[in-house]
Amino acid sequence: MLESELTNLPLDFVFVSGDFRISTSGTLLLVHDFVGADRSLGLGEQFRPVQFDVTFPPGSVVPELRDGSQKLTVFGRVVHGLDRQGTIEVRAVGVY
Repeated sequence: MLESELTNLPLDFVFVSGDFRISTSGTLLLVHDFVGADRSLGLGEQFRPVQFDVTFPPGSVVPELRDGSQKLTVFGRVVHGLDRQGTIEVRAVGVY
């Protein structure tokens, strides 16, 4: 995308990049843990773990995504911001 297109996006769109756990049983779901289980980013500071749950419109089929894990970049719209469990829900627009 062009820089001007990215700067004009509404603030509720995000990119999430990293290792995702993929579940295809029932509804397609991608899960990315932003901070490790030890609550550390490797910088010596403690942070609350945050998990991104990436959902898809009902009936979506993405044959390239199989159960397991993959390194991906997701572009999507934030459906629910950070909740008490440390989860942010994002509805996928594109997966790369």
